[in-house]
Amino acid sequence: MAFAPIPEYDGRAPYVFISYAQQDEKIAYAIAVKMYNEGFRLWSSAACGNPSNMRIAERLGNSALALVFLSKSYLKFASYKEFEPRAVMNSPKQKIVICLDDTPMGTDWNTVDFPEGIRYNP
Repeated sequence: MAFAPIPEYDGRAPYVFISYAQQDEKIAYAIAVKMYNEGFRLWSSAACGNPSNMRIAERLGNSALALVFLSKSYLKFASYKEFEPRAVMNSPKQKIVICLDDTPMGTDWNTVDFPEGIRYNP
């Protein structure tokens, strides 16, 4: 399912890097739109098509924090050696993790005030 992308933020003010698996786009996009409409500056690789690994690393590195939509699909995305989820998971950048299913978070996440993550409840 393809959605009209939220405009790619490319300024110098703090922004949120958003990362999710394509299979979780419906939920992640709905939350991102609400954030965007409330004035959050956002960047996601989905907003700019298929960015290079260098562009993803640069935007992650310059972000204020990363918002991750964790799911079995996200871990599968990472296990396929895809650059983005592995970069996010290995980054020292603080993260807000929203768990979309019963995927355990583990101890490898540097989260913001939510050591157990936030469980999504539609």
